[in-house]
Amino acid sequence: MSRRVADNLTVVLLVVFTFLLVGYTVYSVEKQKAELIRMEEEQDRIEKLEQELREQQGEMREARLEELKKDREEKARNIIDFHSDYSLIRSEFLRMIASLEKDMDLRAVNIEEVEELTNERIDASKSLIDSYSGIEVPPVLDKFSGLLMDFLENDYNTWSLTSSYYNSRHYSTYNLETLNRLHQENIQLFKQAEDELVRVYKKYELDELTEDLY
Repeated sequence: MSRRVADNLTVVLLVVFTFLLVGYTVYSVEKQKAELIRMEEEQDRIEKLEQELREQQGEMREARLEELKKDREEKARNIIDFHSDYSLIRSEFLRMIASLEKDMDLRAVNIEEVEELTNERIDASKSLIDSYSGIEVPPVLDKFSGLLMDFLENDYNTWSLTSSYYNSRHYSTYNLETLNRLHQENIQLFKQAEDELVRVYKKYELDELTEDLY
């Protein structure tokens, strides 16, 4: 085989290889785009179904609470009214946290994503504080309300400190043991508030309301 023929064959092979490579790359990108679109459409469908389910559950819950209020003394009726409002914002708060935890597994690939997710967690805390401040709390639940506010204050401060930790990029200046302790205290404070709420529910023979807390 002459040198010219060999060179020509090499050029042809390179052109064919380049064509195949480009074709494969385009195919791969288009396939990935199609898969991403499919996943987004599936996620939208799931979120729509979940929203419809929450609305149906909400309607059923309201009907159940109204039935529960019949023939109850005033204190018990006030507790039920409070529960109607509180259980909604509590459920939304926990749903937001669950969603962020899922995002942490999927999106936390770099420090910027972790910072963004941490700030979203702070927003969830703010949302619960704002929502709870608009609820009328019956006197019989004052102790619970005080414990919950302790949790909300600690929750906001803990996640704000966590955000500062990630944003600083000077991790050695922060005491991780302190951060971990604050997060553990957060869990305990929430549990104390919930235990007090359950105690009051049971005292007034409203055990059925505890089902919304589990």
